This record gives sequence, C-alpha cells and structure tokens, in this order.
Amino acid sequence: MEKVIKLSLIISIAINAVLIGLVSTQVEPRLTLFAGKNWTGLNLSLLSQDRSELEPEGFDNMAQSLCAVGTWLFYDLPYYNANETAYMNYLHAPNGTSIYCSNFDSVFSNKTSSIRFVGSPKSITAETLTLYAKTYFQGQSEYFTGDYSSPSLSETVSSLIITGSSPWTVFDRKGYSGTSWCIVPSGSNETTPAFVVDIRSQGIPHGTIRSFKKGCLNSTAVEVNIQKISPGLHRGGILY
Repeated sequence: MEKVIKLSLIISIAINAVLIGLVSTQVEPRLTLFAGKNWTGLNLSLLSQDRSELEPEGFDNMAQSLCAVGTWLFYDLPYYNANETAYMNYLHAPNGTSIYCSNFDSVFSNKTSSIRFVGSPKSITAETLTLYAKTYFQGQSEYFTGDYSSPSLSETVSSLIITGSSPWTVFDRKGYSGTSWCIVPSGSNETTPAFVVDIRSQGIPHGTIRSFKKGCLNSTAVEVNIQKISPGLHRGGILY
C-alpha cells in the first residue's frame, strides 16, 4: 500500500511539473506605452488587447517609448490605418517571454493612434495565421488557429503574419483548391513570428488567399520560405 501511495505521489508530482512547464509557456501579449522617453511619464498598459483608437484613452499621439512582451503593431492613424496608408511600426520582443523596452524613433515618436497585438491572446507561442487587408499589416485583419475554407478577407488579403513554427498552405480558390503556396517560417525559434509585409514579394497576388490549411499538405504547392524578423522595432507603412 505504501509503495502505491509513493508511486501515486511521484506521478502526481511529475504531472504537476509538466503542467507548470506548460503554463510557463502560455505567456500573454503585454504592452505598456509611456508618454516620456526611456519608459517614463504617463503610461497606458494593455494585456492581450487591441485599441482601434487611443484618443478615448487620452493617449493619442503621446507614446514616446514602450515595454512589451510578444509582438505588437503600432499605427499612425486610428483603425489601424484602414482608410489611408500611413506610418506604422511593428515590434517583436526579443526572446519571446522577456520584457523588451525601447524608444520610438524621431519619426514615429508621438505618432501612435491605434495598436494591436499579433497572434493568440492567450499565448505568444501559439501557432496562428493572421491575414491583413493592406500591406504592412494595415486595415482589417482575421486571425486563425487552423484550416479555413473561406476567410472573409479573401478578396483583399495583402500581407500576413505567422506565429509558431508550422508552415501554412494557402490556396487561390475556396475549399482548398487551385494554385497553392506553402509558406514556411525559416528558423527554429517558435517565439519569433514570420512577417510578410506584402504577399506579392512572395509571388502571391493580392486578394488571392481564399482558403488555407496548416502544414505543407499539397505536393504541388510552391514553397515560399519566410525569414523570421530580428527582435526590436521595425518600420513599415509609408517608407521613412
């Protein structure tokens, strides 16, 4: 009986250790914007939240620096530059789970009017595909964790971001048919996203991603290797 109890205790400890390990990888996207440089002054904190407008928060065009975990997109105009192509910055925090702090450069300082995070609201390492209606991740977006036969943005998709390490096969027809491309994130670091600022750069015309599946499942698909970005803030939208 004592051996059974000890064995049960050992198994319980092992299971708890695994669960703790799993929980530790479920890091949510976090962001704090600061009105001063070097993360000082008034601040606004977000946990897995988008903001289509910062004016109601009293923080429109105020951010000069930030601290973040995960991947975030910053836009010059409200509603993610949906109505006009403008400046934007995109951020990947180094090492995924580490807090990363940075100043915005002189062009984008005091420019942020809307913000959104990339990927899953529950885990920065989750495998996801996000489609955007405009280049440089501007305008409307749709976020997915698995296969989808008919995304609503299919006629306008112009850029995309992949989180996690899995490739995705995209098709130019609904229902997983037609010409296909397998988009493969290069690099083994699962916490680093793969950014495609303009799908035309990979030979995929705008508005032709009409269905997709996780994985390289079609032997006739054109393989597209996407280099994952380096950590830090990156410029986008209207080029500087």
